[in-house]
Amino acid sequence: MKSEELKEWFIRNKKLYFASIELTQNCNFRCRHCYCADKQSKNLPLEDYINIIDKLHSTGCLFLNFTGGEIFTHKYFKEIYTYAKNKGFIVDLLTNASLLDSQLVELFKELPPNSIAITIYGTNEEDYLNFTGNGDNFNKTITALELLKRNNIHFVLRTVATKTLRNSLLNGEFEKLAASFDTTFKYDPIVFPKTTGDSTPLNERMEINEIIDLEQNTKLRKQAWEREVKGNKEDKKYHWSCHGGVNSMAIDFQGNAFVCGLYRNKPISIIKNDISVVLKHLGEIHEEHVKIVESNECSTCDKRRICKWCPAYSFIYNNNDREKIKFFCDLAKARVNAFD
Repeated sequence: MKSEELKEWFIRNKKLYFASIELTQNCNFRCRHCYCADKQSKNLPLEDYINIIDKLHSTGCLFLNFTGGEIFTHKYFKEIYTYAKNKGFIVDLLTNASLLDSQLVELFKELPPNSIAITIYGTNEEDYLNFTGNGDNFNKTITALELLKRNNIHFVLRTVATKTLRNSLLNGEFEKLAASFDTTFKYDPIVFPKTTGDSTPLNERMEINEIIDLEQNTKLRKQAWEREVKGNKEDKKYHWSCHGGVNSMAIDFQGNAFVCGLYRNKPISIIKNDISVVLKHLGEIHEEHVKIVESNECSTCDKRRICKWCPAYSFIYNNNDREKIKFFCDLAKARVNAFD
């Protein structure tokens, strides 16, 4: 059975199939856009991660995503990863790759991850100096990519489209870098406030006209938005497809479970509570969100499909889960005008 067929089975039967675990907010980079507020966070002991993985396994959950912060800064990353793989989980990794070494490569050859998504912050030392605080981070990242390629370990590249990286993005430098490693690249222009609500990262958010310029100069992105705008005209009824809290959950570096990584509200400890209690709690939040999506002012907007607003986005931008986000509104209008 293919992964998409498996996913559909879990959705039909309202079973948990995916969990994202934020191993840490610690990171060796100091990126301008980062939403992590606790760069010196105290990590949970290994026993707590074993507990979390066992509880997720008891539900029949199949997919795990390890994220951070930077996952390779965690003292027990290898032990946590190995335990999850030996339990039968399909594991995805999100990393900046700069700390990857030969020992990790050997681990991944023995127990291959499903995917490694590597976030890159530029295509040269100057980009990395401006964005991460240290130009040598670029060289460390490239060394890691070369190590993965030599050992035939597949990875994909991604970034957040920001003001600092705008020129490299517009010039297609990221795509060229990806091509040199025979892999793919994608970007996301959405920048989030910190988990504390601090809006400083939004200083890196590109202006709407800059985002549109970039998307019009990115062939695949341009084609995707043209299809989306056309689909919005043909299908006026918006179908909200988020299954957060029912088929998926996010767990933060303190062991708190949420419906997703953005909606860090109404936490419940997955360590201290039975998994059935956690799932019931998250399921109730999901139902609350469904009602909001169906009844708030965004639900009747003719650009709803283009906007992608949801209660989680509202919470992280507005500190509540039901208000529209002006930036999202303006971006949706601009996309309709640009790609119609």
